[in-house]
Amino acid sequence: MESADADDSNATSAGSVTPLDTDGDSKPDFQDVDSDNDAISDLVEGKSNPSLDANNDGMIDNTTDSDSDGIVDGVDADNGGTPATTPDSDSDGVDDYRDLDSDNDGLNDVVEAGGTDSDGNGVVDSAGTLTDPNTIPDKDNDATADPLEPNNPNLPGVLDTNKDGVIDDATDTDGDGIADVLDQDDSNFATAPMVDSDN
Repeated sequence: MESADADDSNATSAGSVTPLDTDGDSKPDFQDVDSDNDAISDLVEGKSNPSLDANNDGMIDNTTDSDSDGIVDGVDADNGGTPATTPDSDSDGVDDYRDLDSDNDGLNDVVEAGGTDSDGNGVVDSAGTLTDPNTIPDKDNDATADPLEPNNPNLPGVLDTNKDGVIDDATDTDGDGIADVLDQDDSNFATAPMVDSDN
């Protein structure tokens, strides 16, 4: 990895990598069960079978690793498991597990999942709280949870001129998954709620 290598001609040279911490909670994403702090575990947002985490702590319950390769059997293709993926439901360049609005419909995932976000910033009020995946709404009963499917009946037409339920301009300067047109602070992860003073 050239960016972390202090001396390309010396295999033992010093170097460092700063792991990504999407939500700024001091836990790098690779150790964080909810990398974007939207109350939906990365396991669920990675399309893994929720039954792998029956106690809903964000970690796979059965840690059996038959071939000792560091990947538990439940998600290890070599042992009959189904590997987790990194879907990007709205194709905005931000994977769902790091995206606060995975379907880009203007409704934050935490709200669509039934979590509590009283300040409207896109992250759950009580850090570390995970929504039970079995209770995440699917209003049209099509097996796609609401946070992953555009379903905002109040999305203004000026933001969605083609009426597909997705914000037309998905530009997202800070990479938090909230389009700049709705993000009052597009230089930091999460947002402040937009204000409509004239209704």
